[in-house]
Formats: sequence, C-alpha cells, structure tokens
Amino acid sequence: MMSIRRGFTLIELLIVVAIIAILAAIAVPNFLEAQTRAKVSRVKSDMRSMATALESYRIDWNLYPYDGYNYNMATANQDRYEYWYLPLELSTPVAYFTSVSLVDPFRSVVNPGNQHFQYMDVRYIGTDSTWGTPYDSIQTTAPGSSTQLGNVRTEWGGWRLNSAGPDRTYGPTGSTTPAGTWPGISAYPDCPVPYDATNGTTSRGDIQRSQTAPNGYVNTP
Repeated sequence: MMSIRRGFTLIELLIVVAIIAILAAIAVPNFLEAQTRAKVSRVKSDMRSMATALESYRIDWNLYPYDGYNYNMATANQDRYEYWYLPLELSTPVAYFTSVSLVDPFRSVVNPGNQHFQYMDVRYIGTDSTWGTPYDSIQTTAPGSSTQLGNVRTEWGGWRLNSAGPDRTYGPTGSTTPAGTWPGISAYPDCPVPYDATNGTTSRGDIQRSQTAPNGYVNTP
C-alpha cells in the first residue's frame, strides 16, 4: 500500500508567515525600547558614580577638576586636557574613578561646527574652569570676568555631566528650540534641554546630572 505524503498548502504557509510577521512587529520595537532603557540606566548609573568621584576630589583639593576650557597647550603637556573631557586627575595618581573615559552609548552624531561634539564620552563642565578664575594661569584667555558665573552656579552648582540621550545629538538648547519650548537657564541660553522619557524613550533632550540636581538643573522638575 502506498503512503500518501502531504505538505503545507500555500494558504497555510502564508498564514504562518503572517503570524511570524505580526509577532516580529510586536517583539522588535519592545526589544529596541528595552535596549534604550538599559542604556539610559547605564548612563545615569555612571553619572552617579562620577558625581561621587568629583565630590571626593573637591574634598581633597577644595575645588572641582579642570574641564580643559580655553586650555593653553603651550604651557604644559599638550595631551593633558581636552575641552569637555573628564581630566586625568580623577584617575591618577589618586583613583577617584577607575577611568576618565566615561563612554556615552548615545553619542554618535557629529556637529561639524564644533569639534568637541565629535568625541564619544560623557561631557564634563566645571563651572569655575569655564567661568571662574582658579585656572587662569593655564588658560589662553582668563574667563574670570564672565557675567554668567553666578547664574551657572545657581542653576547647576560646581559641575555638570551631559549625555547626548536617545536622540543621539547634543541639544536642543535654549538657543535652538522654538520660542516657548525651553526658556534657557538664568540668561544662559545654550543649556541643553533635559531628557524626559514620559514622551517616549527616544524623546529629545540630553541626560544630565549636576552638583545641585540629578536632572542637571535646579529649576526644572
């Protein structure tokens, strides 16, 4: 007696393919969302750890480390500081943090007009470095006369850390957002908008932390 071999009909195959496509359409976005949430959590955790290192450094030296702003490379080792990088002093000779290369998993879009946006690390701004006087001797032009110093100290204290966030680019800032979207910070308009996941994990804005606020600024929710 001959056995009868049966296969799938075309309709059955199409149904299976359709079911797989539906499941993929549900699963893939959830997977990507989970990846984004994990990266956000990682950045925030790294920033908390770096905040501890910065405060420990300040206890020992009575000021926050230099952020490389306006660094005069002719006066010292040319590779010692780069603007907006975390400085080597945080890892050597005293290991306040294991490595000053705090990788930002979101920073991938290059702003061609500003070379410091090209790098891939979390950004560090030291208030006294950029607007104060403690590091005048190693800067090409001393910024101590800046009228922003008091405003910036009020809004984020002695330092600020910045990640590009899920939109993968710096900003938008107070000078680039539409009128009424972001008021700027104490007359300093180029502060990046804080990241807010309530509008979706890929919302605009930067993940930030400062001395005075876990979201970067004291005057934001």
